[in-house]
Amino acid sequence: MTASNGIRIGIIGLVEREWLDTINSLPPNLIYKSASATAKELVPSLREHGAEIIIALTHQREPNDRKLAEKTPDGLIDIILGGHDHYYQHALINSTHVLRSGTDFKQLSYIEARRRPENPQKWDFHIVRRDVVSSIPQDAGTVELMEKVSSSLKSKLEKPLGYTAAPLDARFTTVRLKESNMGNFVCDLMRCHYQGDCSIMASGTIRGDQIYPPGVLRVKDIMNW
Repeated sequence: MTASNGIRIGIIGLVEREWLDTINSLPPNLIYKSASATAKELVPSLREHGAEIIIALTHQREPNDRKLAEKTPDGLIDIILGGHDHYYQHALINSTHVLRSGTDFKQLSYIEARRRPENPQKWDFHIVRRDVVSSIPQDAGTVELMEKVSSSLKSKLEKPLGYTAAPLDARFTTVRLKESNMGNFVCDLMRCHYQGDCSIMASGTIRGDQIYPPGVLRVKDIMNW
């Protein structure tokens, strides 16, 4: 529960069942409940404690977020802020806004909440997509803060590790759908380091979503992808 301008906001966290398979060690007494069942159990208590807006923070694929909105009573959850999928999407299902704001800060969402005049207990939400593009001027205060935080790391991040004569394609549309020279490059490094005959990696390990031009490869490039 949190508060802003006197308005109390209830927040719950939900994940899909598939994420259990990605965790190496789970407690033996773990009980999994569906996202919709968990929401039905938690939200009433938040309402009783004065929450006027309910937000569900999820790490689910879009179909599961949509299913959550479909399987919960109308008005139980105001906004589902979803993750996992690497694209921007907004839908209104059973008066619940299902919103995913992209990835890697390429897009943001600006949300306005206004009470309905005829029913102050209900809210209208105005959601605007904001694309983060180079034409937007940098915020001087944020730049100064980032310089202060990262100054001690600069020498380490700029350390050269090698050189590539060809552009390395790390775009999601490449690495997640077909063979890529970036994937081959990383797997060759793994095979060499571990002296293996073969190397296999998950394509989702490769981030960055861009083409890295030929030239010097630095620590910051590795950290980025």
